[in-house]
Amino acid sequence: MTKVQKSWFLFGFFGCFGMAAEIFFTAVFGYHSEKTGILGIIGGLQGSGIDWRLMGGSYVWMFPIYGLSGWLFPIIMPWTMKFSIPVRMTVYMFGIYLVELTTGWILDMLIGACPWDYKGPHIFKYINPPHAPAWMLMGLGIEKIILFFDKVLKLKE
Repeated sequence: MTKVQKSWFLFGFFGCFGMAAEIFFTAVFGYHSEKTGILGIIGGLQGSGIDWRLMGGSYVWMFPIYGLSGWLFPIIMPWTMKFSIPVRMTVYMFGIYLVELTTGWILDMLIGACPWDYKGPHIFKYINPPHAPAWMLMGLGIEKIILFFDKVLKLKE
């Protein structure tokens, strides 16, 4: 596999992986339901029952945004790998926030809306600080997946 092929493979993989993770996350946390909370449990505690349909969703716009992970992480990883795991997780979180801010703003300018619409605490409409732990773990997970693919996908020089 050439470097270009690997780059496109990672773009496609993380585009699909990110969308699947988002659909799972929104289903479990009830974001596409009138009930909210894990499995709609908060709604269940309020007497409306758990939404066992576990409906999740995403936007086609998210595919290239998640796909960017496959291009950006390999660029920064030679630098980040010199640091401890907590430092790397923090760098990844801020990097994801930067991509979230940039792509959210670009989509807002191009189509007049941003796919993610944070109702609670947010920064500039596009960044949700309570998502920090999720982005830290996601960043570390992306790092581990890329390291795995580096071993599996042999490059032709």
